[in-house]
Amino acid sequence: MTKPILEVKDLYTIFHTPKGDVSAIEGVSFSINEGEILGVIGESGSGKSVTSLSIMRLLKKGKTTIKPESKILFEGKDLLKLSDSEIRKIRGKEISMIFQDPLTSLNPVYTIGKQIREVLQLHRGLGPKEIDEEMINILKLVGISSPEKRVNQYPHQLSGGMRQRVMIAMALSCHPKLLIADEPTTALDVTIQAQILELIKELRSKLNVSILLITHDMGVIADMADKVAVMYSGKIVESGPVEEIFKDPKHPYTMGLLQSIPRLDLDEKRLNTIGGAIPNPKSRPLGCNFAPRCPHAMEKCKTVEPPLTTFADGRSASCWLHESDSINVSQNQTAGIGGI
Repeated sequence: MTKPILEVKDLYTIFHTPKGDVSAIEGVSFSINEGEILGVIGESGSGKSVTSLSIMRLLKKGKTTIKPESKILFEGKDLLKLSDSEIRKIRGKEISMIFQDPLTSLNPVYTIGKQIREVLQLHRGLGPKEIDEEMINILKLVGISSPEKRVNQYPHQLSGGMRQRVMIAMALSCHPKLLIADEPTTALDVTIQAQILELIKELRSKLNVSILLITHDMGVIADMADKVAVMYSGKIVESGPVEEIFKDPKHPYTMGLLQSIPRLDLDEKRLNTIGGAIPNPKSRPLGCNFAPRCPHAMEKCKTVEPPLTTFADGRSASCWLHESDSINVSQNQTAGIGGI
């Protein structure tokens, strides 16, 4: 059995604001195996990016808190218990991250070469000649033409797709075991999006890197991921293998996301939508967070929060709709498993 490289267990992330504490992430649990792609999907405000920043420990100290009972295990080591100096040795070297907007992630006053050089010096301790060779090799690996020329250019001199390739090159420069890609194609046009996603798949195959892929696009999940975790209002509401989720979604929110995908085989004049909006984290509903928007909501949904339960095929969902079909597994037992 493949060993998990990352296990997130019962993650609670709380923001401290002048108007009181806001719980952004509530009890999120999942795992990623070696060489696997886990897709995390949900609307804006679901908590996807906050989850990734919690894993990387990039949230501002004093303004956020992760509950003491939460665990983020990377190769069995709890990242939340490491000192600042210890986490810096892992961040960028063993766990790397690609951010949404490469133009704001890259430093505009330094050349591409200088920024990649800094990563190689810090984490791999290479000499000047070795760094020059490695920079060219990495840029070639991610499909950048004329890399000898690009290393002397600034971010604004490159196209959006080229900047994203540079970000991927920097993320992979230290041969990480886990890559977190936070909506890596959001700012790109459709053609470049396809190229970047194909590049990520190729690199997974070549380097056997595990990937946490965050997106709001179900099409990307279908094409890229092995497993999927569907997030809504700070929680995972359904999880499991991609094929099973797409074939037979259990949670109404997942059903809504799938039904909103444009299809060429149907003569539909209007796209299906999910009515309403994600609730404010400061005033979430009493029962199921999705109940106010759910077409299948029952009275029980409005007052009692559904537990995370596991189905016979190994998937997990948090919904009263399929209560009789589920295996009785307590929430503590499913923590860290979540069907994935």
